[in-house]
Amino acid sequence: HARHFDHGAAREGAATAGRPRARPRDPRLLAAHERRPRADSREQEISEISRSLKGLAKELSIPVIASLNGASPGGWTSYARKMQDAGAHALAVNVYFVAADIEETSEQVERRYLEIVEEVRRSITIPLAVKVAPFFSATANMARRIVDAGADGLVLFNRLYQPDIDQENLLVVPDQQ
Repeated sequence: HARHFDHGAAREGAATAGRPRARPRDPRLLAAHERRPRADSREQEISEISRSLKGLAKELSIPVIASLNGASPGGWTSYARKMQDAGAHALAVNVYFVAADIEETSEQVERRYLEIVEEVRRSITIPLAVKVAPFFSATANMARRIVDAGADGLVLFNRLYQPDIDQENLLVVPDQQ
């Protein structure tokens, strides 16, 4: 059995003012989590998560699956490689973005997902799972395409974020609740 340590949830809790950090239930994970100071920068945060992951991977007798959240190709590969190098036994990626551009087609949205999967797959050798949102019009077809792009597994039950509207700037933004 694999234990899933969601670094995305921990990062979200640490980076959001006024909200508590995500807290693991396992006492060994909790101790490592509480020792981690708040990061001042994204690079420092990733470095701290990597150190924490190294300790967890050594201490636990079960596989550790790292989880990354993001919306575009680019930083994924370096973060994925860092999680692998830190000792993650597998990686779960959660592609999240609000498809609110009126000029962007559904094919372009799907292509962005697939490009991220392809890019991450090229950068790591550990198993790769992709969290699949339920919003595709042809979910079964998209699931097959994600596997064809390099995913070793799919996570079909995803935490759903809903967009909000910033009325002052007239922008669609991720819900922060």
